[in-house]
Amino acid sequence: MIFSTQTDPTVGRLPPTTPLWIVVASCVLGLWLNTLPVPLGIYALCPDFLLCALVFWAIFEPTKMGILTAWVLGLFMDVIHGTLLSQHSLSYAFSVFIALLLKRRLFRFSPFYQSLHIMPIIFLGHSSVHWISNLRNNQVDYPFYLLLGNIWVIPLWIGGCYWMFHWRRHTLHTID
Repeated sequence: MIFSTQTDPTVGRLPPTTPLWIVVASCVLGLWLNTLPVPLGIYALCPDFLLCALVFWAIFEPTKMGILTAWVLGLFMDVIHGTLLSQHSLSYAFSVFIALLLKRRLFRFSPFYQSLHIMPIIFLGHSSVHWISNLRNNQVDYPFYLLLGNIWVIPLWIGGCYWMFHWRRHTLHTID
């Protein structure tokens, strides 16, 4: 029978969206982690947590996290760090734009391979901040050591993907 009344209740439903307070809380946490004082020896091992959160939510919740939100949060980072205005916002907006372009392709891969696709986006966003800073200070310094901090993107991305999968699965079954 083609039109059966006994179908799976989850068929035809949209997956539940993440509440806005979780998106805001993760961005505030990323902003706070970026502003913590870090010794120079450990600085190379720290990723840009806010950029990771922005790219993550731009892929999983594009209606709640877009280019304009990334631009505004980048302006907050510029004000907090006292850097050139639009230095972080330009790199955050560009990174979110690239992530939105790759969003459909990323869902075809497992979380590990997704993190390998996300790592260059995070590296370009993180290194463009340093590149703009070096242009302003008339220095020639290529921050290849920032690749060390982007290694942390892999476990952060895998953990976030599995949290999102289990949260959506749990909320979809509790609705019934």
